[in-house]
This record gives sequence, structure tokens and C-alpha cells, in this order.
Amino acid sequence: MIAKALRLMIIISTAFLLGLLSCHYKTPPYSTIIYFKNKISNSMPPSEFYIRNKLDTFNKLSESSDVVFIGDSITDWMDWGDAFRDNKIVNFGIAGNTISNMSSYSQMVYNTGAKKAFIMGGINDLMIKKASSEVVFDDYKKTITALSEKGIQVVVQSTLLTRKSDSLNIKVSNLNNNLSEYCNNTKKCLFVDLNKHLSRDGRLDAKYTFDGVHLNGDGYLVWVKLLRSDGLLL
Repeated sequence: MIAKALRLMIIISTAFLLGLLSCHYKTPPYSTIIYFKNKISNSMPPSEFYIRNKLDTFNKLSESSDVVFIGDSITDWMDWGDAFRDNKIVNFGIAGNTISNMSSYSQMVYNTGAKKAFIMGGINDLMIKKASSEVVFDDYKKTITALSEKGIQVVVQSTLLTRKSDSLNIKVSNLNNNLSEYCNNTKKCLFVDLNKHLSRDGRLDAKYTFDGVHLNGDGYLVWVKLLRSDGLLL
């Protein structure tokens, strides 16, 4: 029994060592190792695993609610139920998520019984997927329409400006301008401009972020106070 275990350890150690040497010196079976590595890593990015897992959990375990929040990591990383304790809130924020994904959430939101949905998204579409503001706007309209057709009041919260490149912030501003105009003209949604309170000189204010994209505690506090002052949540 000990001899078998020892042989197995020797085989595993030898294979591991050969793999290291192959990758270091790019000798056979280097190309085969890289091929399978890429096949595995490209099949589903890490964020997709998280998104699918969260969606599966939401669909099976989400409780009834009055209000839902939909978004990416900026929404995901806030405890909205704790911030607005007089409301039954479900947080459908998912780190890494995109507006293109959120357009399919209407039935999931409807199933909670929520009458109001707060949405913020688009930064991953613009910054990571390199989508144009026009493409993101089209996906946003699909999301808004799907929710409003189910009798859900939609509150669109402006996509936050960043402390990254000016070109990115131009796309963010274009998206927000389109969303604001769309909500005003169609009455399918209410647009709330968070950037008016969280940005300075066309960029996310440094005092409200820890990495130039996501909010810190002070930033979330401004957000919560704004929703309260506008009478959107108490």
C-alpha cells in the first residue's frame, strides 16, 4: 500500500516537473499544454462563473420584495436593505455584470413582486467590453422597456464617471445624456443624476472612490442621502 502511494507521488511529481520545464523552455508538450490552458480559460471568464452562480441563486432563492436594485459591482457591494430598512429590498447587483445581461432580468424581478427597480450599469460594457455608448444605450432601452411593460417603476441611476481616461468618461457622459433624454421623453423611467453629487471637473471625485471606479463608504453615503432627499426611498 505504501509502495503504491509512493509510486503515485513520484509519477505526479515527475509530471509536474516536466510541465514546469516544458513551459519554461517551451519544449514538447508545451504547445499542447498551452492549447488546453487556453481552451479552459477562454470557455468562461471568471466573472461569468460568478454571474451565472448569482443568477441561479437569485432565480431559486430570492424572497419577495418591494424594491430591487439591479447593477454590477457598484450595486453589488452595497447593503441596500441595511441602508433602507423600511423597505423589503433584493439586491440583484452582480460584480462584473453588463447591461447586455440585465435586459433578461424582467421576469426575475417581476417574480419578487417588486414595484420599483433601481438600475445602474454600463461601465463594464464601456470599459471592459469596449462597447460604444450607442450600443449600451440600446441595451439599456431593452431593459427599461421589459421592466416597465410588467408594471415596474424604473429608476435609472446615472452610470458613474471614473478617474480613468477622458475618452471613457466621454462615453459615460454620452450614455447618461441619452438615458436622461429617453426617460424624460418616454416616461418609462425616472433618471437620477448621481454624478452631479459624486463628480468634480468631469471625473469621479477622488474622495468618493478607492480605485477610480468603485465607491467608498463616503460615496455610498452620498448616494443613499440623494435617494432619500428625492423621496425615492425612505
